[in-house]
Amino acid sequence: MMHAVQGTDALARRGRRGRGGKSLVVMTLLAVVGAFLIVAAPAAHAATQSSATQSSAIKPPVIIVTGLGGAAADYATLANRLSADGFTVDVFELPDRGNGPIHGSALALASRADAVLARTHSAKVELIGHSLGGLVARDYVRFAGGATKVDKVITLGTPNQGTWSANGLMILTMGCIGAPSCVQMAVGSTYLSQLNAPDAAVGDVRYWTFASKYDELVYPYQNAFVSSTSGHVVNTAVQDQCWGRTLGHIALTTDLTVYSGITQALTGSSFIWLNCWTPTVSAI
Repeated sequence: MMHAVQGTDALARRGRRGRGGKSLVVMTLLAVVGAFLIVAAPAAHAATQSSATQSSAIKPPVIIVTGLGGAAADYATLANRLSADGFTVDVFELPDRGNGPIHGSALALASRADAVLARTHSAKVELIGHSLGGLVARDYVRFAGGATKVDKVITLGTPNQGTWSANGLMILTMGCIGAPSCVQMAVGSTYLSQLNAPDAAVGDVRYWTFASKYDELVYPYQNAFVSSTSGHVVNTAVQDQCWGRTLGHIALTTDLTVYSGITQALTGSSFIWLNCWTPTVSAI
């Protein structure tokens, strides 16, 4: 089953008119800056199975953490697939649509995780964060008590090491038009330095990241990876295995190839073997 919390997020959701406000402007400008950076950069590298099911009888609950400007409905495809695979799914929408400081959203996520744990009588939760939602999930683990309550963190197109799109937007708008989370996502920000030091991984929590070389918002795409010497991190660029998969930022949440990797991560796989032969558009 799926539960939603008041809040918001989703970095570049098209067609959501009337709800955008500041977050819509931020997302649009980030996309414009990201597209410019991709065009200006050297040509991207064009590099060279099926989803596994959870082995345990009782699967930990999964909380999907939305991105900047997104709503629970935007993540229905991912939530429905997880539910069909036997997971209890909760969708957490970021407060203030993700415009505020990331740690504030992490504190709200902490309260939500406690409620999910109590309701499901589980010891730990699994977190899937899209875009900004991945940083919120990681902040919760490092700074808001999540290290003992989270088993796995899976990030989809998250600027774990920042994105130059945010840096460009800061210059163009003299400070990301008043959105603190945008400033914090900039490459070299004080916030990211604190989040990633001394090692990006925290305690026994395990991390999986998924990046697309065609992501129009996270630039360069390698900044979606988590850098760690802990051995608890698995970084995957979709096109390293599935070179013909041209996925943008939002498609990371709906693409079946990516989903095949998510299900493997949820089983704790130390290597992700993507199913490249899934249809681009799913009926689910």
